[in-house]
Amino acid sequence: MGGKVQVLVDEADDEVNEAEAEKARAAAEKLLGEAKNQVELEHAQALVDRHAVRLQVAGLKRRHSRH
Repeated sequence: MGGKVQVLVDEADDEVNEAEAEKARAAAEKLLGEAKNQVELEHAQALVDRHAVRLQVAGLKRRHSRH
């Protein structure tokens, strides 16, 4: 393989604010702990996953901008 990666996303942020993404991830984890049914649990998990990815993107951008 050629070492290429293609990423498909529903939305994109030009600027990911790491502090805001961390707050949102923490809030989503709180929702996850408070979920009362399967629907709430799945929704909260999706939010946790989304914000975890946003944090990874922010970290990649930070590392990339240093080079």
